Amino acid sequence: LQESMFFGKRSQAFNGMTGYAEFLYALTENTFLSREGSFVQSEQFLDRLSQKVLVYFAFFSPEYGTISLMEVDADLSGIRGAEVAVTLQHYSILEGEMLIFYIGIQVLNGLTIIFLIV
Repeated sequence: LQESMFFGKRSQAFNGMTGYAEFLYALTENTFLSREGSFVQSEQFLDRLSQKVLVYFAFFSPEYGTISLMEVDADLSGIRGAEVAVTLQHYSILEGEMLIFYIGIQVLNGLTIIFLIV
């Protein structure tokens, strides 16, 4: 995509691709969006020229100290319809003794790499 305007937004580079970012909530919960003094139908954000849709979700569980990131990747360029892939990654928050242990292991790994190089 070239540097251009779509739905009142400029194209952006993200993960080696160029596209137009919009909040999912803005598209799904509003019939119209106000852009640069005019109204556009939110359902027209995706059209026949759309080739790829990436949707990102972030979940946080304070009770378990985890953050989960989900990516939904829909390739719309195929003849047979959308090919969808979902990636889910979980991250644990480290604190206290676990954080100290993790840092210690990383320091040992660094020293091992330095030792192997020398």
